[in-house]
Amino acid sequence: MATGSGGKKISGKKTAVHQNGRPSFSHTAPPERYGGQPSQRSVSSARRSERPREDGRRNSTAAHTAESSAPRAAVSVKEHTQTVSPAKTRRKARAQKRRARIYICIAAVLVTLSVLLAVTVFFTVDVIEVNGNTVYTSDEIIDKTGIRFGDNLLLMDKFQAIDRIQESLFFIDSVEIRRSLPNKLIINVTEVVLAVAFDCGDGSFWLADTDGRLLEKVTEVPSYSARVTGIELKNPLPGKVFTALESEKQQPLETLLAALEANDSFQYVSDIRIEKIYDIRMTYKDRYEVIFGRSDTIDNAVAKLDYLVAELESQGTYSAEIDFSDGSIRVVS
Repeated sequence: MATGSGGKKISGKKTAVHQNGRPSFSHTAPPERYGGQPSQRSVSSARRSERPREDGRRNSTAAHTAESSAPRAAVSVKEHTQTVSPAKTRRKARAQKRRARIYICIAAVLVTLSVLLAVTVFFTVDVIEVNGNTVYTSDEIIDKTGIRFGDNLLLMDKFQAIDRIQESLFFIDSVEIRRSLPNKLIINVTEVVLAVAFDCGDGSFWLADTDGRLLEKVTEVPSYSARVTGIELKNPLPGKVFTALESEKQQPLETLLAALEANDSFQYVSDIRIEKIYDIRMTYKDRYEVIFGRSDTIDNAVAKLDYLVAELESQGTYSAEIDFSDGSIRVVS
């Protein structure tokens, strides 16, 4: 409350003013002291009340500026994108492809080097195992392969090693070589079945397997082979199938060897005599003389021979002449 110059108290109050028939209220601030000047507090309050409005105006102006500039930026990026030439795009794509190819080549080289390093360093022949050999020692077989300890297990040529064995060791019929990683080589051999010994007439004999392949020349006939007489060999060589000097005797003997092999009968034959092509004889189980006629009857005769001998033995006949020469079977005891 303030005091005027006339000594009357004057206070601020609300007065109702009728406008257009409606009451409205207005606030009349009391005049300040000392000539009615506004107080410092009133000025400060007014300034504080104006600041939010000014801040609001600034914020709204900034928002308006951002909104107005955003489309322009988008338009600017779009315009810039549209200005990139197709040639530049193609050059960029080609450069990316070149880089990709370079990376692929580098990766391939690294992989190759890694594989070569593993092959040359880690897989070497340290152990060699030989199975199935009785005629030759393991060292003899290993030596003929040409493979040495320390050789690379994966790079060595096993087929060449097999050929070397069969070309030099004639008593070996078949060879299998297997790798057992990381450092082992396994050699499995199957030796030939020694079947016959060709009598050369000078005290020497050519040994041959069931296929007639010549093995070596010896001076004694092994007990488990059949002695062959009546055939002179033509240019005999180890590893080669025999050739009869009298060519008409070649086919009958080949037929007889094949028939004995098919019926597993070589073990019972001690000698074969081919003096004439229609008079082929052999000794069976050391007690039976078997006579064959033409070569075309040999297969059938050999197939029946084992059964016929078993029947004779069951009847107590342990020695006889069995004749197949005329197509029938005649037994003379």
